[in-house]
Amino acid sequence: VLAPDEDINDPPISALIGVQTHVSRLFAHNGSRIYYSNLDQPEAWDPDNYFTLNADDGQKITALHSAHEVLLIFKRDQVWALYGENPATWTPRLVSPDIGTLNERSIITVEGATYWWSEHGPMAWTGSGAPIAIGLGKIDDQITFEAAISTVASTPTPASSYVGIV
Repeated sequence: VLAPDEDINDPPISALIGVQTHVSRLFAHNGSRIYYSNLDQPEAWDPDNYFTLNADDGQKITALHSAHEVLLIFKRDQVWALYGENPATWTPRLVSPDIGTLNERSIITVEGATYWWSEHGPMAWTGSGAPIAIGLGKIDDQITFEAAISTVASTPTPASSYVGIV
Protein backbone atom coordinates (compact mmCIF):
# COMPACT_ATOMS: atom_id res chain seq x y z
CA VAL A 1 0.00 0.00 0.00
CA LEU A 2 1.47 3.31 -1.07
CA ALA A 3 1.21 6.18 1.39
CA PRO A 4 2.25 9.83 1.13
CA ASP A 5 5.58 10.82 2.63
CA GLU A 6 5.50 12.40 6.08
CA ASP A 7 5.63 16.01 4.80
CA ILE A 8 3.36 15.95 1.74
CA ASN A 9 0.22 17.07 3.60
CA ASP A 10 1.82 19.61 5.92
CA PRO A 11 0.25 23.00 6.56
CA PRO A 12 2.07 25.95 4.95
CA ILE A 13 5.32 27.11 6.50
CA SER A 14 5.14 30.15 8.75
CA ALA A 15 5.90 33.64 7.42
CA LEU A 16 4.29 33.11 4.01
CA ILE A 17 2.79 36.24 2.44
CA GLY A 18 1.09 37.19 -0.80
CA VAL A 19 -1.17 34.14 -1.18
CA GLN A 20 -2.55 33.76 -4.72
CA THR A 21 -4.60 31.07 -6.52
CA HIS A 22 -3.32 29.83 -9.88
CA VAL A 23 -3.71 26.58 -11.92
CA SER A 24 -5.64 24.81 -9.12
CA ARG A 25 -2.99 25.55 -6.51
CA LEU A 26 -2.25 28.18 -3.91
CA PHE A 27 1.02 30.07 -4.25
CA ALA A 28 2.69 32.22 -1.60
CA HIS A 29 6.12 33.69 -1.01
CA ASN A 30 8.37 34.66 1.86
CA GLY A 31 10.27 37.35 -0.03
CA SER A 32 12.82 34.98 -1.54
CA ARG A 33 11.11 31.67 -2.30
CA ILE A 34 7.79 30.91 -3.96
CA TYR A 35 5.93 28.01 -2.35
CA TYR A 36 2.95 26.18 -3.83
CA SER A 37 0.33 23.79 -2.51
CA ASN A 38 -0.41 20.35 -3.88
CA LEU A 39 -2.72 20.21 -6.90
CA ASP A 40 -6.37 20.72 -5.85
CA GLN A 41 -5.28 20.59 -2.19
CA PRO A 42 -4.92 24.14 -0.90
CA GLU A 43 -4.40 22.81 2.62
CA ALA A 44 -1.46 20.53 1.69
CA TRP A 45 1.94 22.25 1.44
CA ASP A 46 4.90 19.92 0.95
CA PRO A 47 7.94 21.92 2.20
CA ASP A 48 9.83 20.72 -0.89
CA ASN A 49 7.33 22.49 -3.19
CA TYR A 50 9.10 25.77 -3.79
CA PHE A 51 11.31 27.54 -6.31
CA THR A 52 13.40 30.68 -6.44
CA LEU A 53 13.47 33.26 -9.18
CA ASN A 54 16.67 35.08 -10.13
CA ALA A 55 17.89 35.01 -6.54
CA ASP A 56 21.21 36.62 -7.51
CA ASP A 57 19.63 40.01 -8.30
CA GLY A 58 19.30 40.89 -4.60
CA GLN A 59 15.63 41.86 -4.93
CA LYS A 60 12.88 40.45 -2.77
CA ILE A 61 9.60 39.22 -4.18
CA THR A 62 6.93 41.83 -3.42
CA ALA A 63 3.77 40.25 -4.87
CA LEU A 64 2.12 37.42 -6.79
CA HIS A 65 -0.86 37.89 -9.09
CA SER A 66 -2.64 35.47 -11.41
CA ALA A 67 -3.77 36.97 -14.72
CA HIS A 68 -3.50 36.36 -18.48
CA GLU A 69 -3.11 32.59 -17.82
CA VAL A 70 0.23 33.17 -16.04
CA LEU A 71 1.36 33.77 -12.49
CA LEU A 72 2.89 37.24 -12.35
CA ILE A 73 5.79 37.45 -9.92
CA PHE A 74 6.64 41.00 -8.92
CA LYS A 75 9.85 42.27 -7.44
CA ARG A 76 10.53 45.95 -6.69
CA ASP A 77 12.23 46.47 -10.08
CA GLN A 78 11.18 43.42 -12.13
CA VAL A 79 8.13 41.51 -13.29
CA TRP A 80 8.26 37.83 -14.22
CA ALA A 81 5.54 35.57 -15.64
CA LEU A 82 5.36 31.88 -14.83
CA TYR A 83 4.05 29.96 -17.85
CA GLY A 84 2.92 26.33 -17.77
CA GLU A 85 0.39 24.11 -16.03
CA ASN A 86 2.49 22.12 -13.52
CA PRO A 87 5.95 22.13 -11.92
CA ALA A 88 7.40 20.02 -14.75
CA THR A 89 6.35 22.55 -17.40
CA TRP A 90 6.66 25.86 -15.50
CA THR A 91 8.86 28.33 -17.32
CA PRO A 92 9.58 31.79 -15.87
CA ARG A 93 9.96 34.60 -18.40
CA LEU A 94 11.07 38.15 -17.70
CA VAL A 95 8.28 40.62 -18.52
CA SER A 96 10.14 43.75 -17.42
CA PRO A 97 13.75 44.04 -16.23
CA ASP A 98 13.33 47.48 -14.65
CA ILE A 99 9.69 47.94 -13.62
CA GLY A 100 8.21 46.12 -10.63
CA THR A 101 5.70 46.96 -7.94
CA LEU A 102 5.92 48.68 -4.61
CA ASN A 103 2.80 47.24 -3.03
CA GLU A 104 0.87 44.03 -3.67
CA ARG A 105 -2.39 45.79 -2.82
CA SER A 106 -1.97 48.04 -5.86
CA ILE A 107 -2.32 45.17 -8.38
CA ILE A 108 -5.64 44.55 -10.11
CA THR A 109 -6.79 43.00 -13.39
CA VAL A 110 -9.78 44.61 -15.07
CA GLU A 111 -11.17 43.99 -18.56
CA GLY A 112 -8.08 42.22 -19.90
CA ALA A 113 -5.40 44.50 -18.45
CA THR A 114 -3.40 44.26 -15.23
CA TYR A 115 -2.64 47.53 -13.46
CA TRP A 116 -0.21 48.26 -10.63
CA TRP A 117 1.88 50.97 -9.02
CA SER A 118 5.65 51.07 -9.62
CA GLU A 119 8.40 53.53 -8.81
CA HIS A 120 7.57 55.03 -12.21
CA GLY A 121 3.90 55.54 -11.34
CA PRO A 122 0.90 53.50 -12.52
CA MET A 123 1.56 50.74 -15.05
CA ALA A 124 -0.57 48.49 -17.28
CA TRP A 125 0.11 45.13 -18.94
CA THR A 126 -2.22 43.29 -21.31
CA GLY A 127 -0.47 39.92 -21.28
CA SER A 128 2.11 40.55 -24.00
CA GLY A 129 4.88 42.99 -24.70
CA ALA A 130 6.27 45.38 -22.12
CA PRO A 131 4.30 47.13 -19.37
CA ILE A 132 3.01 50.58 -20.33
CA ALA A 133 3.44 53.61 -18.07
CA ILE A 134 -0.08 55.00 -18.02
CA GLY A 135 0.71 57.99 -15.81
CA LEU A 136 3.25 59.69 -18.07
CA GLY A 137 1.91 63.03 -19.20
CA LYS A 138 -1.11 62.63 -16.95
CA ILE A 139 0.35 62.78 -13.45
CA ASP A 140 2.65 65.62 -12.46
CA ASP A 141 6.06 64.09 -11.79
CA GLN A 142 6.78 66.84 -9.27
CA ILE A 143 4.25 65.44 -6.80
CA THR A 144 5.80 63.64 -3.87
CA PHE A 145 3.67 60.52 -3.96
CA GLU A 146 5.26 59.10 -0.81
CA ALA A 147 3.94 61.94 1.34
CA ALA A 148 0.51 61.90 -0.27
CA ILE A 149 -0.18 58.20 0.07
CA SER A 150 1.51 57.07 3.25
CA THR A 151 -0.88 55.80 5.88
CA VAL A 152 1.80 54.65 8.29
CA ALA A 153 3.73 57.76 9.20
CA SER A 154 3.45 61.49 8.83
CA THR A 155 7.05 61.53 7.59
CA PRO A 156 7.35 58.47 5.33
CA THR A 157 10.37 56.24 5.40
CA PRO A 158 11.47 54.18 2.40
CA ALA A 159 10.05 51.06 4.05
CA SER A 160 6.60 52.53 4.73
CA SER A 161 6.10 55.14 2.03
CA TYR A 162 4.02 53.05 -0.37
CA VAL A 163 1.75 51.13 2.00
CA GLY A 164 -1.26 53.32 1.25
CA ILE A 165 -1.37 52.55 -2.47
CA VAL A 166 -4.47 50.54 -3.28
